Amino acid sequence: MKIILYFNTLRFLRFSQIIFLIINRLYRPNHKEVKLTPKNRKQIHRFLSPCKKRTLKESNFFFNYFKKDGPLEDIDWHNKSFNKLEIYNLHYFNEIFTGNNGLSSNSVLNLIDDWIDKNHEVKLVGWDPYPTSLRIVNWIKWDLLNNKFLEYQKISLFNQGLYLEKTLEKHLRGNHLFANAKALIFLGFYFEGKDSDRFKKKGLSILHEQIEEQILSDGGHFELSPMYHLIILEDLLDLFNLFRSFEFKKDSLIKEITKIILLMADWINYMNFEKEVLPCFNDSASNIAPTISSLFDYLSDLNVGFELIKNRKDYFVLLEQSGYVVSKKSNFKMILDVGSIGPDNIPAHSHADTLSFELAFDGERVLVNSGTSTYEVSERRTFERSTKAHNTLEINEQNSSEVWSSFRAGKRAKVFDLKIKRKADEINVSCSHDGYSRYKKNLIHTRSWILRDDSLKIEDYVNLETKKAVSRFIFDSKTTINIVNKNLFEICLQGSKKILFEIINGKPSLVPWKHTTNFGLTSDTVCLQVELENNSSIIKIKK
Repeated sequence: MKIILYFNTLRFLRFSQIIFLIINRLYRPNHKEVKLTPKNRKQIHRFLSPCKKRTLKESNFFFNYFKKDGPLEDIDWHNKSFNKLEIYNLHYFNEIFTGNNGLSSNSVLNLIDDWIDKNHEVKLVGWDPYPTSLRIVNWIKWDLLNNKFLEYQKISLFNQGLYLEKTLEKHLRGNHLFANAKALIFLGFYFEGKDSDRFKKKGLSILHEQIEEQILSDGGHFELSPMYHLIILEDLLDLFNLFRSFEFKKDSLIKEITKIILLMADWINYMNFEKEVLPCFNDSASNIAPTISSLFDYLSDLNVGFELIKNRKDYFVLLEQSGYVVSKKSNFKMILDVGSIGPDNIPAHSHADTLSFELAFDGERVLVNSGTSTYEVSERRTFERSTKAHNTLEINEQNSSEVWSSFRAGKRAKVFDLKIKRKADEINVSCSHDGYSRYKKNLIHTRSWILRDDSLKIEDYVNLETKKAVSRFIFDSKTTINIVNKNLFEICLQGSKKILFEIINGKPSLVPWKHTTNFGLTSDTVCLQVELENNSSIIKIKK
């Protein structure tokens, strides 16, 4: 069985990915440091203040190291009590752009010096290409704003770039390779000389290739995670800022990036709930990427030309390439996942969540997917990627797609027969998928959502008899559920707002649950489970 699972996982990878994966496992390049100080290129315009980062505290990675003018001698950059992602975050240096931690220029420089003193060995985790990429960009952005780097600090920065160039994450691709390219481009513009020209050329080449691959025609990022979408949008805004700060004659690239920025901003403008809470699709959490408002402020400062769509009463949008439907009607806003998991060759952040959805009422979240709290191989990680963790149908306690380990996926559900009917008083969306046909031949799950001004009806149907089929509806932790009768539930939102859940067909039960909107944290809540009767269930949510 494991052989089949590995086969179904590897067959989606590109041949080049497999080759680079083998090379990455077997070979770690040597690193010969240069001692000469590279010269800086001349800026023609001031580099504008970038978007504020999350503090470690906000991201649940606060290690009490980053106190104003505090002692640095006790910093353990490779603390064994931290998991790998926590160590990564320590090496990103996002803290120097939080804007609210009170770090003085001297504190930042001392922090950088401490890193240089304690991280000579390239075999250490802090030299992995992803944290190295983020650290390079953060250091350069800070010095472009402050112009305080001394010779040895610039040498360290340059040497990190030389090593990164040898360790590009061509086996992983996705947002990692994008970050690698961004770092090379920043190095190429920050320094001058033959090596820097090579950095710039290589980074721009990868950037052009990855924009074409990663940004979908509807503006979505191809990993289909709102969180990673924001991270890539920030990357493009930083690059736009860099290009305008230096002499850069490729107007066509600047125009292309401007167009993409506007598309991506429009996409996330739809794909979020009020209070800047991201929907929990595909490894998305609300406390990692910059906030939407901070990115839009950055976008405005750069004068890209985006106008935020505000106070739109009702709307419907099909983000066809991303596989999402977003609709707001009266008090209800729903976001539906009607796409395949993907991308095919990079399913690392995919969940077995086909035909799941999230729902808000008057801006307050009502139904949420269970979210993502960890990337560590664990029971919790397995659960959070499972079908059971989402507002969709689970059949015979199996996953609709074969997700496994932390970032792997084998066989995937295929969606088909998406139908959208729009009337003056109603929006009807229906879709099917074949994810369970690997357990029972020709078994199909079909779901429909019928949205009106005063209600939302969700119907689930399977075409063949099954041992057990359960639709789940996971409530946000801020809600309170009162049982009116066995088929009617009152949902109390914040304030005095209330809505009703009526079970028209199916066997309901309430069970304790945990969900998260913030990485590293879980909250207690309740899940409404509805077991199908006669192969179907019908739930009506109404004012």
